[in-house]
Amino acid sequence: MKKTMMVLLACAAVGWLSAVELVKNGKPVAALERNSMADSAAVRDLQYHFKKMCGSELPAGNEKVAARIVLEKFDGDGFRLLVKGNTVTIYGENGIYEFLRRLGCDWVFPGELGEVIPVVENLSIADMDVTERPSFAVRSPWMSGSKRYFAGTEQADFATWKRRMKLTDRDTHPLVMQGGHIWGTIIRQNQKEFDANPEMYALVRQPDGSLKRQGPQLETTHPRVIELFCEYIRGQFKKNKWPNDKLVCLGVGPSDGGGYSVSSESTSASAGRIDPVSGHGDVTDLQILLINQIFEKIGREYPNLHLGFYLYSCHADYPARYKVHPRTVIVIADISYSRLHSTLEPVSTRAYYKQILDQWAKEPIPKFFRGYNWNLAEHFLPYSKLKMWADDFPLYHKMGVLGVYNESASAIATLAPSNYYEAALLWNVNADMKMERYYLNLTERQSKSREQAGSFHSFPLMYDRKFVADSLRLIDEAEKAAGTPVEKERVKIARFPVAQLGDFLEMRRLVNSFKFAEAETIFVRTQKEKEEMYRQGKGYVAKGAGGMMSRFFQSPLEKSRFYSTAPYRIVFPFPDRLKTIFDPYSRGAEFGLMNLEMADENLITTRTYESTWASQGLINLPNGSVWYRVWTPPIEEKEVGLLIPGADSIVRVWCNGQYIGMGQGFAKPFLFDLTGTLRPDGRNLLAIQVQRFGNSEVGTGGLIYPSFIFTGPRLKERAPNAAPTERLLPGGAVEEISK
Repeated sequence: MKKTMMVLLACAAVGWLSAVELVKNGKPVAALERNSMADSAAVRDLQYHFKKMCGSELPAGNEKVAARIVLEKFDGDGFRLLVKGNTVTIYGENGIYEFLRRLGCDWVFPGELGEVIPVVENLSIADMDVTERPSFAVRSPWMSGSKRYFAGTEQADFATWKRRMKLTDRDTHPLVMQGGHIWGTIIRQNQKEFDANPEMYALVRQPDGSLKRQGPQLETTHPRVIELFCEYIRGQFKKNKWPNDKLVCLGVGPSDGGGYSVSSESTSASAGRIDPVSGHGDVTDLQILLINQIFEKIGREYPNLHLGFYLYSCHADYPARYKVHPRTVIVIADISYSRLHSTLEPVSTRAYYKQILDQWAKEPIPKFFRGYNWNLAEHFLPYSKLKMWADDFPLYHKMGVLGVYNESASAIATLAPSNYYEAALLWNVNADMKMERYYLNLTERQSKSREQAGSFHSFPLMYDRKFVADSLRLIDEAEKAAGTPVEKERVKIARFPVAQLGDFLEMRRLVNSFKFAEAETIFVRTQKEKEEMYRQGKGYVAKGAGGMMSRFFQSPLEKSRFYSTAPYRIVFPFPDRLKTIFDPYSRGAEFGLMNLEMADENLITTRTYESTWASQGLINLPNGSVWYRVWTPPIEEKEVGLLIPGADSIVRVWCNGQYIGMGQGFAKPFLFDLTGTLRPDGRNLLAIQVQRFGNSEVGTGGLIYPSFIFTGPRLKERAPNAAPTERLLPGGAVEEISK
């Protein structure tokens, strides 16, 4: 029996010649006794599987049969499977699924197609006495998105699959944090008071260097803010009718997305460190101080209260100044670091992450891990978490992490093997896994690459046409070798992301060759293909797959195609390699970096749209600006514009020393009217400042798509509207800026 979506796992052998006979000549010869175990979904699932295996459910225990299957309760989370004489005794619902697994059943992904259930004439099981308890108390990957994100039965299928894989819900441990990014809630519940006392908002540095009091972050050193946290906590106990001695963890962590206070009060209370990933001030110590001050006020009132926060973003370090309160809970989130490597691979920013984990491992406080099962801001291209899970989960287990609750996208075509192995490791952190050649190649290519830019940006640097062709050949061979139509269909699903990768690489090649109309044709077609796969409602492709492609490519492609075809035409395409000046404090305009007279013959050259900052060793420049000095040939046309299809993330343009304007937003196209600023009888200097501000993708910077000068009907505006209306959150989501 070939059981896969091209995934084979090391499981206990089926005992076909063992003592207890269960099915004979296609009929069950064992009766089911539920005893102390109540009727449940797991019990009904047991009957479902037997009916699939031999055509009939197990008869009730009062019938005369050769053997008995007795269901009993199990003390705690785990199971015992006892096979002796003519009796199989299953203790605990998890034991039901271990029993079925040892009979040859498996569930390689959610939904009926993922069920591996052998059809048998005869079936028996060997004597055994096996007791297991899980490595993690909380084993709860959860499906991201509301009902409107799903076209069919994805949510129900996922819930059934979780139960079969011995996974849990988050509330199985009392210290799982309730609430996460809570500062915005504090503001909303006390909006009038904040508006009347703006000093309670964070003092935030703006892109132009000015300072402004604004949300969604708080001035945590303000005494009234600390009191509002205490009132919030009291309100939670009252609303939920909890006794004061309830064991519970409430989140008191910052809002998502940056914008922390740089006031003198916050600066003097912090540890004075810079977060090396974002380039902003590290606020881990301010978060620990806030928790300590809340406990000083209400810790005795609520003796079992714990306070938690996400260990991520600019509060992802180990505190350097304040001692961690013993009732602090950390929820580790690792998305600020490379999403292509494990924590044990020293080729990325995860080397720094590992140092942080080593320090927190010494703290005897409750710890959880809250990650993601997909490659954030990119949902559908070939991607493997197999080595990441294999390296990281044992590391988390060793440091005392109590549970894992990863946000998950329904993307079976890409993620089925990674999801399967995640479930296996959460139960047994030492579980092994064997992979078919395609997944082995994919995991090895991703692991050995030295790329670490997030979202779509590393794919053209990691993969090529040969990888796509070799992978499609392996998948086709596996489909041909599959024994049944169901097995062939499982294998066929894995083909989709590989084919999409081939199209994506071709689209990027065409974009980089300034063939935008051809690239847009591929974009439109592949978007329809993802939508059609999603609409099947079986969870093969996530709803966000097309959304993230649109988020980062649709408008840049549309604008590039529009301003490169009649009545417009390109008169100067930007080369990939440009003369570059780094401006860490974004003060280059004051130094005249836009002036024609400045010597730039010996400036360094960096790549733009055909590479990433991370691949050029520039990942340690997370803040400030980069300047490009671009000399164009003489341009005789009178009506001329500049298109910058995407940058990271604030763009300011000067032409021959004259300021044109600015645009703000990650991977957004910006148009600038250069009419009247160019010289028809000589070379022209375009000075382009790209300031990295706010949340950007991991490992990106500067110009990220091909820019060009074009001629045609004059643009209506000299430059884009400089005032942004939204801010980018980690992972590609956007949020409207609150006034």
